[in-house]
Amino acid sequence: SEDGRIYDRFRDRVIFPIFTVSGKPVAFAGRILKNKDNVGKYVNSPENIVYHKGNNLYALNVAKKDPLPYVIITEGYMDTVALHKSGITNVVASLGTAPPLVRCKYGLPFCETCLSSATTVNT
Repeated sequence: SEDGRIYDRFRDRVIFPIFTVSGKPVAFAGRILKNKDNVGKYVNSPENIVYHKGNNLYALNVAKKDPLPYVIITEGYMDTVALHKSGITNVVASLGTAPPLVRCKYGLPFCETCLSSATTVNT
């Protein structure tokens, strides 16, 4: 903290590991379990030399294994996890507020079309 005390950044949150496209863990995201005033819904690992929110997609390491010609970008980690659990694995989530075209750029090397709630991008 600013006053020098040590605290758990992800306390009272469900923690989602964030992997590179090759499957290496590089960061974590935590979603609040109970709504609290003045507390953000998500907390992420700080950006560093190997992790930049705008340069990654959550679960792309899994989605790239799916043989379908498209990837779907959801708005949240829980949406992606729920779809994967249902057997729909060509789904990823954005890590932050990057515009849809920027997000799709990272999924397109692995498919022909990128579907998002805001746009569709083809190769």
